[in-house]
Amino acid sequence: MTGDPLIDETYAGLLEAFAAPVATPGGISAAALAAAMAAALVERCAAAVPRIRSRAVLLRSELSTVADDDIGVLHALATAAPDDRGAAAAAASGPAARLRDAATEVAGLARTMERDGPPRLRGEALCAALLAEAAAATAVAVIAANADYQRLV
Repeated sequence: MTGDPLIDETYAGLLEAFAAPVATPGGISAAALAAAMAAALVERCAAAVPRIRSRAVLLRSELSTVADDDIGVLHALATAAPDDRGAAAAAASGPAARLRDAATEVAGLARTMERDGPPRLRGEALCAALLAEAAAATAVAVIAANADYQRLV
């Protein structure tokens, strides 16, 4: 990885980054990028629905930012002094909470497009919904794990 935003990496570079034996990027970054892809699919499906399309554009941007922000908090957690690990773990839930909220919204938009969108694009809308729902579930699990970790440190 070059240190540039994850969204600027090649697909091969992303796969290498996620496969590397270091803590960053991690699961929240992966889930955020998956949810950003879901938002992009919603954009396609909602070409004739400006309100949904414009919201999906904003959510895609937010999710791309979440992916990068997660790298920063994971780095802070990995390098925190022992006395600071509880605070670092609390901060680590910030990107996860933003992911949860944005991915949940993307999933709702995708389900709307699956139900009401062009029949030829309902498969794409379904894919978007499933990706976004998985991302939101990941975020919920990470937030819970961070809370458990905070209690231990």
